Amino acid sequence: MTDRDVGAAGGRDGLTFNVQRFAVHDGPGVRTLIFLKGCPLRCLWCANPESQRPTPEPGFLAGRCLGLDRCRLCLDQCPHGALAAGPGRPVLDRAVCGRCRDFACRRACPAGALIVWGRRMTPEEAVAEAEKDAVFQRRSKGGLTLSGGEPLAQPEFALSVLELAKRRRLTTALETSGWADFEILKAAAPLLDFVLYDVKLVDRRRHEATTGRGNEVILGNLRRLAELRPGPRLKVRAPVVPGVNDCPQAAADLGRLLARLPSAAFEALPYHALGRSKYEALDRPYPMGQAKLAEGALEAFRAATESARAAGPSR
Repeated sequence: MTDRDVGAAGGRDGLTFNVQRFAVHDGPGVRTLIFLKGCPLRCLWCANPESQRPTPEPGFLAGRCLGLDRCRLCLDQCPHGALAAGPGRPVLDRAVCGRCRDFACRRACPAGALIVWGRRMTPEEAVAEAEKDAVFQRRSKGGLTLSGGEPLAQPEFALSVLELAKRRRLTTALETSGWADFEILKAAAPLLDFVLYDVKLVDRRRHEATTGRGNEVILGNLRRLAELRPGPRLKVRAPVVPGVNDCPQAAADLGRLLARLPSAAFEALPYHALGRSKYEALDRPYPMGQAKLAEGALEAFRAATESARAAGPSR
């Protein structure tokens, strides 16, 4: 990562935080995922907390740090006094660090313990990343997927990437929470082959309690997207989260919703705690604690959803 890569996005540029290659679960075939920063939701189970804020964000990987008895280079490099000596390791004052656009401490750290989530990219650079895997994409009918965060939170960049990708004959997919102005989603639709649309909960109050927002916009956009003709292929995905929606009522609610979307595919995703270390790197508590998905809960949720879908929507 160069100095140019760190900074807020502007104009057609976008702010990304990861590029994942050879992905096979985010659309058909082998895909390149470009993860965009910024998300309007705060889901308790979010596996990418570094995606939430729309600005570059420092992370401290304590397991990599050499310790202050062996190395103090980061302390000497911070121009704002955001780093201080703690018990054997540096301590980051994030309120002060948030003012920084240089992150000299990251460059100074020989062990890579200090990182920055936030890389500025042009649409051309994003598509070029995907084209590095073109041979695998052609053989598998894969392509480029925009993910996040919420990619539609950076609409100008997302639309520019999708438009350029289509000109380069890449198949395109979007992973979205659905929380966006519908006009943005409508503008993206002709540029998309696939949309992977997350529906966490149909119950509005429960949705707001566990994500920080209601779901009226999400469900309204889903209905309108499904009505577009022609439109991208649509898959509704539901993360099955312990203590949140791993119950018959949530599954039945979702099944009745899907009954109104006959052309949409459906996938249930298992909860996991793989993002826990990222919360630690951001000095944030992990909201889900020690929660685990009960054995058989995913299969039970999937079966109950499909059963309710087959029974049809409530009158």
